[in-house]
Amino acid sequence: PKPRWEIIRTIAEGDMVFLHARFSPADGAPQYAIADVFRLKNCLIVEHWDVVAGPPGSQPNPNSRF
Repeated sequence: PKPRWEIIRTIAEGDMVFLHARFSPADGAPQYAIADVFRLKNCLIVEHWDVVAGPPGSQPNPNSRF
């Protein structure tokens, strides 16, 4: 497989950085929505949180996750 990551948006404030990304594990595979939050200290990652939302079974909301 050819996994693909695409960063949709990045937000940084103070010592916190947030990434919103789209991930596909292989060509043509359903896409996952990924949110990563990092806390930095002296240019090093000291904390990390993430949220992974798998491909939706149905999408009743007309707004895309991306």
